[in-house]
Amino acid sequence: MRSTNRLARYYERWGRDVIRYLIKRQSPPRHLITHQLIAMAIAVVVVGPVVWFITDRTPPFVRLHGTLDPPVVERGGSVRVRYVTTKHARPDSDCPGTVQQEIVDSSGTTYSKRARAAAPAQWEDDPDDPQQEILIGQLVQIPVGTQPGPASFRSASFRHCNWLQEKWPLYYWPIVQIGPDIPFVITCRTDVETEILLDGKRQCVPKGTRQ
Repeated sequence: MRSTNRLARYYERWGRDVIRYLIKRQSPPRHLITHQLIAMAIAVVVVGPVVWFITDRTPPFVRLHGTLDPPVVERGGSVRVRYVTTKHARPDSDCPGTVQQEIVDSSGTTYSKRARAAAPAQWEDDPDDPQQEILIGQLVQIPVGTQPGPASFRSASFRHCNWLQEKWPLYYWPIVQIGPDIPFVITCRTDVETEILLDGKRQCVPKGTRQ
């Protein structure tokens, strides 16, 4: 603490000396100029990159819209998501991070998938637009307990493209992208279930169940 206070008093006195010489329209001594140049170099080398890291909020790419393959799936089945995205905006396009996925069924119930590390992306060229690309995601399993009918799929990604976004000492500050939502349809498992309408809602019941 004493050394810190001593250093602060030194630079305060050094600043006053420089100002006094400037007011008198005299050239400050060489050691004051040297100290000033050192301070400027520290600001450029240390403060500059930190400011750039803090203001760096450019995502690697932006998801524009997507589809699920297949668009109609039995509950308990799997789908693969395909997003149309903008072209990569930065060289470190596959910035590491995590992905959180959600499925909302026809009853409004949300099924959240456990957050996982973002896998290396698979890409295809978009034949309809050279300024866009197609991101091919991993297989996603539809929970068995979902209700049949219209549903939506949502993915949120939390990526860190520089060390400050991941190692910030006070909090985790990633680049976040949420959505867009992808509509699809969930059906009953046709091999063991039958779909019925109960109280105006679509339900799946085991085959052979009396209605």
